Amino acid sequence: MYVYIDEHGNMAQGMAVGASDQRVFILGALVVRTNRSRRRIAVAVTRALRSQLASPQHRECHTCKRELKGDHILASVRRTFFKRIARLPDVRFYAIVIDKDRLGQPLATLYARRYNRVVLNLLARIPFPRRLQRAFVIIDEGGTGQRQQWQILSTLLRRAIRRYATQVLFRVRESHLDRCVQAVDVFTNFASQEVRLRGSINHLYALLNARPAEAGRYEKRIRATARHLKGWHFSSKLLGHRARVWRIPPDTLYNARLRRFVQTRVALARSEKRNRANRRG
Repeated sequence: MYVYIDEHGNMAQGMAVGASDQRVFILGALVVRTNRSRRRIAVAVTRALRSQLASPQHRECHTCKRELKGDHILASVRRTFFKRIARLPDVRFYAIVIDKDRLGQPLATLYARRYNRVVLNLLARIPFPRRLQRAFVIIDEGGTGQRQQWQILSTLLRRAIRRYATQVLFRVRESHLDRCVQAVDVFTNFASQEVRLRGSINHLYALLNARPAEAGRYEKRIRATARHLKGWHFSSKLLGHRARVWRIPPDTLYNARLRRFVQTRVALARSEKRNRANRRG
């Protein structure tokens, strides 16, 4: 079994309210049971990359020539890619969506601990078979930070899967060297689009209510965004039961000890803010 893990967004940055592209953090895992399906995923990614380069707007993009990125993929290419993935019976995609607006700015320094707990939370939701001889866990190098964190994460993953598999192998790969890691990037980016589109529609409705004089302008933008959301639902139906996404509150990511530490830091930050205001006033 192969488990490819990648994320969309950044848990340590972009927590300010209004940063629409960094509002959520999504951690996804592509679970592949056989080596044959892994090779077929690599073929599907290669074909999607060729179709992407055939379009005039991506022909001169250097990033698109190296790897398939979810931010740059065309909607038609993504639908064809999903159709090829849906033909594979032993491929599943699991993801966790976290609303970062509820985390708070004082928690930015706890990135390493939070990332490890999110990975373990995701692995706990994956239905591993009871009899598994060997499991490969591959994580994108861009999402795991420093080498010390790789070692800690490797230990946590081995402990989490040891009861299912007799042997757990941990690898950190660069995304442009592994086609399956690129496939996870496409899936996680696709999962983030629903949150982004729904948030954009809600924001446009708020502007419409606040500025009724510009109703025609905002209604036009709402209809265009709704069409994109409809296309998203059409693409999601191609995957069917092969993709599962959970939205969980951030509070479940902390144990009791870490939660007390976080509450202490938040209280200290608020106290310092009040003291600075009192000194100015």
